[in-house]
Amino acid sequence: MPVTTGLSPAERSYLYTSLSQSIRPDFRSLTTFRPQTFQTDILPTANGSARVRWGGAVGAAVAGGVSGAGVGEVIVGVKAEIGPSQLLDDGSGRKGGLVNVNVEITPNADPNTTRDDDPLPTLLSTFLSQTLIPAAIPSTALTLGPERAWHIYIDCAILSTSGHPLPALSLAVRLAMMTTRLPRVTLTSDIDREAAQVASTGGTNIREAVIDLDIDDDWDAATPIPGVENLGVVSIANVVGRAVFFDAAPGEEEVCDARVAVAVGADGDVVGVRMFGGAKGVGPEMVKEAVKAAQLVGVEVVKGSSQGLESSHDTGGFFAIM
Repeated sequence: MPVTTGLSPAERSYLYTSLSQSIRPDFRSLTTFRPQTFQTDILPTANGSARVRWGGAVGAAVAGGVSGAGVGEVIVGVKAEIGPSQLLDDGSGRKGGLVNVNVEITPNADPNTTRDDDPLPTLLSTFLSQTLIPAAIPSTALTLGPERAWHIYIDCAILSTSGHPLPALSLAVRLAMMTTRLPRVTLTSDIDREAAQVASTGGTNIREAVIDLDIDDDWDAATPIPGVENLGVVSIANVVGRAVFFDAAPGEEEVCDARVAVAVGADGDVVGVRMFGGAKGVGPEMVKEAVKAAQLVGVEVVKGSSQGLESSHDTGGFFAIM
């Protein structure tokens, strides 16, 4: 989702020089985020949901629209169903549950979303479903007996943007998953029900147990998704010269040498890295520095969102994260 601000060559040169000296047009520090708020439990028919807003004007306005004006907004809803367990693709023969992430970008957020070949929705859903989420919630944690498992469907809508949506989207997914509750399921076995199906082979009776799932409709007894407390976020480290900064406004994104998306677990471990964008690229040492900085920022975002969830318990208002 390239966001262009119509910067002239002179403005781009000035902005690049300023950022390389750790001077941002809105006077933020390299790790200071623009206003970022969230709201949970916004979709009554979902098992869990969240809205995250970020961006807006910070400090003085700057020519070329690089001051950070404009608010981004994403909404995530989580639905949970019980379905057949899925054979894992690791060759182990084990089975597990399913986590499916679908990302839609509205035309208001990006007019190019009408193109069938727009790669961004796939990039976002793949990075979340194959990198960030499995590191916290393995498929085997979603099993319910030998043949049944939870299927978790995460539907994401990007309503507007104020910079790359991946960090805010990952945060909204974390908040929605943290507030998701699954009905309590009890497994029961009754081999006597197969008495009529007993087969006799060589004088040996073979009886096959029936596994039933007893689903509790008392939502007060519902439980969180197993392992969800380990779910982290994605931070994007933006590199200009030797400067590494975060929450880039659209104008700042245009002049980056490189951008590094880093998936960070709740425990601070780096679980995935992806390079994208940038006009020049950077060397391996600078990439390491960017990953380390993104790791620290990711931990702070996780901490802030967890504290915000505690503060927002049983309320429906917006709460600040960073």
